[in-house]
Amino acid sequence: MGKQKSLALNEKDAVALSLKISDNIEIKDVRVIESSFKQTPNANVGSKSVEIDNTANVELDADNKFIFVIADFNLNAFVKNNEKPVVMINASFLLTYDYKDEFVGFPDEAFKKFAEMNGMYNAWPYWREFVQNATVRMGLPSLTIPVFRLFASKKADAPKKETKTKKKTSKKKNTKKKTTRKKTASKKTG
Repeated sequence: MGKQKSLALNEKDAVALSLKISDNIEIKDVRVIESSFKQTPNANVGSKSVEIDNTANVELDADNKFIFVIADFNLNAFVKNNEKPVVMINASFLLTYDYKDEFVGFPDEAFKKFAEMNGMYNAWPYWREFVQNATVRMGLPSLTIPVFRLFASKKADAPKKETKTKKKTSKKKNTKKKTTRKKTASKKTG
C-alpha cells in the first residue's frame, strides 16, 4: 500500500477520495464480531425515545489487499422522565473489502471517510435486522431502525455530530467517528 500522506483534507476532498476507493472495492464478508442486549423489568411500559451511536474504524492490509471496517453500534431506549436506558442493544460488525488498485498516496482522511460513509452504509441493514430480532427475542414489540442518512439534514432538529479520531503509528489505519443520532424508532404491533 505504500506510505500514506498525512495531509489535512477538507470534507469535500475527503469525500471525493473515499468515492474513488468505493469504485475499486468489493465487499467480501460481513459478520458480527461482538453483540449484547439487555432490558430492565419496566422496558415494555410507556413510550420510548431511542438514541443510536455509531463509530467506524478502518484498517488496511496491503499484503492481502483487504480493507477492514469495524462498525460499532449502540442503541439506548429511554422511557419518558427516566435518565437511565430501559433497553440497550450493542453490536459490532466486521466488513471485509478487497480491492483491485493500489491506494498509494491516499491520505488517512480518505480511508476514514470511506469507513464513515461506505462502511456504515453497508453495515446499517445488518444492524437494523439485528435490532429488530433482538427486540422480538426480548419479548418487546419489534423496533424498526430508521434509514441510514449519509449526511444530516440542516433542520434544527437534525442530529448533532461529534467526531473523534484515534491514530496509530503503524501501517494500519485506525479511525474512530462517533455520531450520535437521536431518532424515534417505530414500533410494530400485532
